[in-house]
Amino acid sequence: MNTVAVTPDDYLPYMNSDGVYIDKISTQIKSIRCGCGTNTIFTTNSKLKSHFKTNIHREWLILLNLEKHNHLKELEKYKTLCNSQKKIIQSQQEIIVKNETLILQQQKKIHLNETELYKLRSSLYDLD
Repeated sequence: MNTVAVTPDDYLPYMNSDGVYIDKISTQIKSIRCGCGTNTIFTTNSKLKSHFKTNIHREWLILLNLEKHNHLKELEKYKTLCNSQKKIIQSQQEIIVKNETLILQQQKKIHLNETELYKLRSSLYDLD
């Protein structure tokens, strides 16, 4: 029997109205893996809250807050990449439509040529 492996969700800190990352727990936790580097998978709110008090987690949160501008630069980079990918996809779709039209035209020509060939063969047989 096949089984499906359930992967834990990734914990993402909440950004408050001042633009500062803070820890905030959602009401329902199934299994969460924290991005601070720990290998532990948290299955309860209390375990996750205790994890928030560890030095590793607090240092990670401080680092996130110090590197916010880097995240914004990276976001802009990916937005630019996404837009260029959209343009490439649109261009490729236009090429596909053009090629499909050409294929249909060639199929019609083949059909007309086959019809003409059939007529020519028939007329040759009529001459015999």
